[in-house]
Amino acid sequence: MPRRDETPSDPPARRSAIAKMFAHDFRNPISALTANVSYLQSEMADTRPDVRGAVDDCAFSLGVLRHLVDNYVLIARLEAGEHIEASPVPLDQFVGSALQASRELVSAAEVELRLEGEVPDEICAFELPYATLVLKNLLVAAAAHAVGSDGGVTLRVTAEGGRARFSVRDSGPLVEEPLRDALLTLDAQLRAKSQRGSRYSRGFGLYAAGLGAAFLGGSTSAGVRDGLFELVAVLPIAPAR
Repeated sequence: MPRRDETPSDPPARRSAIAKMFAHDFRNPISALTANVSYLQSEMADTRPDVRGAVDDCAFSLGVLRHLVDNYVLIARLEAGEHIEASPVPLDQFVGSALQASRELVSAAEVELRLEGEVPDEICAFELPYATLVLKNLLVAAAAHAVGSDGGVTLRVTAEGGRARFSVRDSGPLVEEPLRDALLTLDAQLRAKSQRGSRYSRGFGLYAAGLGAAFLGGSTSAGVRDGLFELVAVLPIAPAR
């Protein structure tokens, strides 16, 4: 571990250090803007709907910007191999928190995120920032492509053999079969925005999900089930001590 007065020489570690500085400098003005927009929202009871809508849109955009900054710094940390102390958490609590945060990120798009069935009664020891990154990005990426469709996005969670399986399905356009295996890789996401039959995720969300799952000893996949596009993440459940 380098001393505080040393600059990492390893390229991934160097990128991680730069990303942390970038995130720190961006979060300060984002926090200030968020506080001011929240104040404006609280004082706008008698304001015209169009003005209120503009301010609400600013609040939503600031939330998305925070998410993009988080993605950027966590991708850099994952690429540098930086582990975080695992935190035991009930699986249903983890899912509920990630689902609520995702709903806030897609609220302006008016896409419904639904939980199907019960979440297994399990205690997981996840590296929480990374595990949350995986699930949030799958949900947000699915929501972006479900806009205008009738079905919204559904999440189903199962657990078996010491692993939790997160299945995210949406009624948006399907990804062509030859492109599915590589969809959650960096190379595929660099091409996806202009590639027909694929899916692009803002802020490299799908790459972040694939990278995070692999780092945690799990996996991701993309496919079609019951006529819906499906993104799956499988993460190991480490027993809490």
